[in-house]
Amino acid sequence: MNQHKYKNRILCLTAMTGFLLTGCASGQQPAPPTEPAPTPTQSEASESTEAQTPPTVSSTENDTANSTVPQTTPDLEQAQTTALNHAGLSAADVTITKAQQEIDDGQSVYEIEFVTADTKYEYEIDAKLGTVFKYSQEAISQTSGQAFPQSQISEEEAKTAALNYANLSPDQATCTKLELDYDDGVAEYEIEYIADGIEYDFKVNASNGEILEMEMDRR
Repeated sequence: MNQHKYKNRILCLTAMTGFLLTGCASGQQPAPPTEPAPTPTQSEASESTEAQTPPTVSSTENDTANSTVPQTTPDLEQAQTTALNHAGLSAADVTITKAQQEIDDGQSVYEIEFVTADTKYEYEIDAKLGTVFKYSQEAISQTSGQAFPQSQISEEEAKTAALNYANLSPDQATCTKLELDYDDGVAEYEIEYIADGIEYDFKVNASNGEILEMEMDRR
């Protein structure tokens, strides 16, 4: 009797163990096969690289952005134009009697003087900024100056005559002085040029453009 009970227990345990093993096996799902990641195309890889790479600025662009554009200083002719515009006159309305660069109270200026039929104008133009520094005007009747001949050559003609005499071109030389004055009763232009480190001083007859005198001095 005891053997029979023992066998029954063995059979029951065997059955239960088989049932449990079968249930566990049926409850587990096999893992799906792992699919390989898609290989990006060449265009996609290029776009990804561009998105990750920050834009670069060339050294030339940096230099251009950081550099300061140099400002050009006015020359003698521009100073004359500034003075004439301030006076409300044109070059055809006046006779330039003086145009040269000087130092006034430690400041570099262009001294410009010109006359009309009844008025004398004197200007100082800032040589760095090109602005009017000082100016004055007075009636010709109040001055002791002499009348200039009506048939005189223009300042541009006098400058050209001086350059031609020295075999220089306008691109080679810088005019630093132009003044119309009288010397022994003769109206003449006093003109100075700088070219290749040499200072040229001219005296040009204001009536016919003849070169009365020329001096050269290496600076």
